Amino acid sequence: MTISRSSRTSVIIIVILLLAAVTYFFLIPQWGNLSSKQKEINDLRKQTENLKKTQKQLDDFVAKYKTLQEQVNTVNNTLPLEHADTPRLLANVEELSKLSGLRLTDIQIKEADADLPGQSTSVVEQEISIRLIGSYPAFQDFVLRLENNLRLMDVLSANLRTDAENANLVYELRVKTYYLK
Repeated sequence: MTISRSSRTSVIIIVILLLAAVTYFFLIPQWGNLSSKQKEINDLRKQTENLKKTQKQLDDFVAKYKTLQEQVNTVNNTLPLEHADTPRLLANVEELSKLSGLRLTDIQIKEADADLPGQSTSVVEQEISIRLIGSYPAFQDFVLRLENNLRLMDVLSANLRTDAENANLVYELRVKTYYLK
């Protein structure tokens, strides 16, 4: 079977026309969809990059906030706000005496008078009297711990005497501490 040249040409023209029709009706609309989807993908990539930048900024902010919060807590422990924080102060002095090997026998806290003339308007001073019993090296350790304590305290005076009954050393300290009002 021989196919004539004109038949071959007709078949080729029909195939080309079919390919052109398929391209026109199917591929060109899909190409438009592909272009719009590619644009959407690029837009989503830009949004993702912006979100990643924003997330990094947020993470940096949270880390900075936590660091600042730790600093605020340290400052609040050094100089408590609005009140003397007496329970924590008592617990702190008791813990320091135990760690030093001293026995805390008496502690008296003089209530601060916020209206004293010449006193700063924001910082209030509070005086504490502490009586301890123990050895001299233990007392030195206590004073060193008091000095290095986070809570701001100044030793105003220290008196030493011996207990006549037990021959123990008795230390009487006057300490000044501060808080913000």
